[in-house]
Amino acid sequence: WCEEHKDPAAWPKANNKTIDPSLTQVIPASPGLKPANKTIRASDDMIAALKKAGKIAMAKNPNYSIKIQSAFRPLKMQIKLVCDKVARTYTMEEPKKSETLKEIGAIVAYPGGSNHGSGVAVDVTFWDANTPLITTSNKAQGGKQYEKGAELLADIMAEAGMVRYGKEIWHFELEGKTTNNCRCKGSAQCPFPATCRF
Repeated sequence: WCEEHKDPAAWPKANNKTIDPSLTQVIPASPGLKPANKTIRASDDMIAALKKAGKIAMAKNPNYSIKIQSAFRPLKMQIKLVCDKVARTYTMEEPKKSETLKEIGAIVAYPGGSNHGSGVAVDVTFWDANTPLITTSNKAQGGKQYEKGAELLADIMAEAGMVRYGKEIWHFELEGKTTNNCRCKGSAQCPFPATCRF
């Protein structure tokens, strides 16, 4: 498909799981909530939940803040990620090629396969002033120093109406807007280290 559709201008903007970018808004900075940059977008419902989460965080500790690292991902961006991965893969030798292609769908979501495309998923970091309580690093998934931050963040996001993807302590989605597969709510349900075994 990537070889036959080289012009990104001809790529689709939406599919059954990825909304048109016009249905999203830029996430504004608000109390307890900071987007990593001024281009990060989400659905209106997600923005409302994030603002609520920021207020809840600050009510617990005025130094707490949630920083949005990633939210809505347009379908064209996801297509480009996959096509770039495929192009790089075909320059490799076997068996590395087949192993790298297995990453599509696991490390790089299939176009339309991520809830980020629906505008209802975010990846966040969590801060106490200048100290990171949660990062988006794989080291944070099971690093003991992140356990309390992961529990606290899971509770804040649950109170704001979100669930966590079990395998990532930084990935949250609007409750009821995505699949229940490997989703947990609050520190009582969400495992640490991160896993889908719960």
